[in-house]
Amino acid sequence: PITEILTAEEIKNSLHLQVNNLSSCFIKNNGNSHFEIQPLPVAAQLSSIFGMIADDVDGDSNLDIIINGNDYSTEISTGRYDAFSGLILKGDGKGNFIPLQPAQSGFYVPGDGKSLACIKSTNGKLLILAAQNQGSLLVYENTSARKIISLAPDDISVTYAFKNGITRKEELYFGNSFYSQSGRYVIATPGVKSAIITDGKGNKRNINL
Repeated sequence: PITEILTAEEIKNSLHLQVNNLSSCFIKNNGNSHFEIQPLPVAAQLSSIFGMIADDVDGDSNLDIIINGNDYSTEISTGRYDAFSGLILKGDGKGNFIPLQPAQSGFYVPGDGKSLACIKSTNGKLLILAAQNQGSLLVYENTSARKIISLAPDDISVTYAFKNGITRKEELYFGNSFYSQSGRYVIATPGVKSAIITDGKGNKRNINL
């Protein structure tokens, strides 16, 4: 308890704040300005999260989440947050996620994980870069089949049309999560039939895959 860390006088003179949610959460857009907040699985709550990439890791046409974290910069009295070793959350396309442990996914970031970025290698492979504060830069390759299409600077969104009849719109950003900036690509897995890319002026271009 806090009484074993701070004295009664220190507690009395401290600024008191309250929080009502300490979970790392997924915010689902249900449309019509309605949003739903739901905690990520317990496996994602073991420490603080910093790096995050949303990508269809296994090519099933549903977005998954790649995350790393930990925080070694906390005060000596409270100790560092080091219980996390990286994680992939497999999505079902409905906002639910199943954690894949490192032994299942091959993604393992044991240190003070911070940034996470996705780039294309010179031989056209998709690489995940996981940086650790005062630690090694880890590089992972996604070996599943996919086509990588480079974006123009003013492209702002892509709408995927899948072979199963489902469509999904994604906004396109510069940067993603903490101190991270992935390359600007549209990544099409085998389930994608076509992609419509829209720029900031509303111009669209259709790419058949």
